[in-house]
Amino acid sequence: MTNKISSGSQEKEVFVSKTQQLKMAEKQTVWAAERTLMSWIRTSMSMISFGFVINQFFHWADEASLKIGNFPSKAFGLALIVIGTLTMVLATFQHVRLVRGLGVGTQDKPAPLMSLALGVAILLCLLGRFAFTLGFWTVISDIEAID
Repeated sequence: MTNKISSGSQEKEVFVSKTQQLKMAEKQTVWAAERTLMSWIRTSMSMISFGFVINQFFHWADEASLKIGNFPSKAFGLALIVIGTLTMVLATFQHVRLVRGLGVGTQDKPAPLMSLALGVAILLCLLGRFAFTLGFWTVISDIEAID
């Protein structure tokens, strides 16, 4: 099969085999999966960050005796952290399943162990777990302070 490539005023015909076309299509699909994972990373990071900020704001407001914080607001912050973390975990599993389904990483098609986006996603899952633990203990300490 030939493809026409134009460069300025010149046009060339380049022969591209079916195998090369399939390899290019596969790479484009993997790159699309990477872009999708990166958008899930942005979304999850926003949810985790916003939930942590809400939780800490009401914790600091209580410490300053501003009396604007209440338990439902802190629970909302924790819920955002949990939702963000679960979203990241599910997106990571979906990405791994999609890339494995393409056959990338088999003996015929070697692939790196981990992409940068996948590494960031795994780190974000751990960060979300840490943020939830920290937020959970602030809520527990506030409940104990009320009693």
